Amino acid sequence: MNKKSKVPLTEEEVYERYKDNPYIAHQIPEKGVKGVYWDRWHHEMPEEERMEYRKEILKRSLEEVENNEVLRNFYYYDRWYLNENYKRKFRKLSKLNEEYDIIWTLYDKTNFEDKKLYEELQKLKPTLFNEYKRVIRKMLREWKKEKGEGG
Repeated sequence: MNKKSKVPLTEEEVYERYKDNPYIAHQIPEKGVKGVYWDRWHHEMPEEERMEYRKEILKRSLEEVENNEVLRNFYYYDRWYLNENYKRKFRKLSKLNEEYDIIWTLYDKTNFEDKKLYEELQKLKPTLFNEYKRVIRKMLREWKKEKGEGG
């Protein structure tokens, strides 16, 4: 684990933390494969750990998040988690998330060949990421207040 981080930032570190939980970590010894079910990992994660991952993302650029498998997966599943659980509270994030999903689905149906859809996705990515960060900052402030840590 990175000394500056309170959470695992590589798939190997996540696997090591959850290797005794077959619902989250899996391996195929004869093939030398070890991995993580990312959706289950995010779903089963305690809220304190989610907040630590959110703090990590706040420190990074979109490119850094996309280049880190753990943060990329956390960001992806966390956006949907927030969309499902806080849709009314964070409407802008929800709207951007749904717009991104619609364009991605259309792009997927073109076998990733429609350059215009790809460009739309690329334009939307930073906007979605910035809105996610805004929402996370607000959530962290509220979470600290609830825990009595001040602002």
